[in-house]
Amino acid sequence: MKKYFHPFTTVTFLIISSNVAVIESAMTIQQLEYAGKAMRETCKPQFNVSDEIIDGLKIGQFPENDDLKCFVNCMMELMLLMRDGVSNIDAASKFFHLLPEDLREPYSNGMNACKNAADGVQGKCEVAYTLIKCLQKKNPVFAWP
Repeated sequence: MKKYFHPFTTVTFLIISSNVAVIESAMTIQQLEYAGKAMRETCKPQFNVSDEIIDGLKIGQFPENDDLKCFVNCMMELMLLMRDGVSNIDAASKFFHLLPEDLREPYSNGMNACKNAADGVQGKCEVAYTLIKCLQKKNPVFAWP
């Protein structure tokens, strides 16, 4: 079983999240990028996947690569979009207010459109990959760390 959480990254993510939650305001793009980089640095060493392949997700390149699929699952678990191989989009939607205002509606619409995209898909990595494919198609401002 692959380990998904690195203590430093988890603490960093929690500090950023708790600071934002306390002041009840949206994260800046810079904070989102920092959190995304920390999550990517946590998940990437656990899987044999290059930055080039990961970056391809941003532009809709989804090769059949088991390590990439499990990397996506790792990232989505850190983002609270997945939990134990199950889509957690409803719970994650409670954090949309933390997104910059111009990203809230496209992300909310994309998440709602993809809520059931992985119904019937087996395996947590396959579920995550199915969801990220849908989110990339349905969200016009899709970004991936």
